[in-house]
Amino acid sequence: MAELADRLLAAHVDAVPVAMLLMDLKATAESPEEPAGALASCTGRFTCHTRGIGTDWEAAPVRSITAALSGTLWTSSWTPRIR
Repeated sequence: MAELADRLLAAHVDAVPVAMLLMDLKATAESPEEPAGALASCTGRFTCHTRGIGTDWEAAPVRSITAALSGTLWTSSWTPRIR
């Protein structure tokens, strides 16, 4: 995630370097070391605000993202109903 955002923002040097991450589930695809390495390479390059939606997600990994990328964390137990 961080590496992709870094590449996208690098292509637009005049843009405000801010990303928004929306989460609604547990991160299971990466090992704990992968996000840490990506965050370390992106620290100071852009800001990432995160939003946790619903109740079935882990806050600690999301907090590490907002801390490394100087963002904010907002959570909600609201779950949208899709008809």
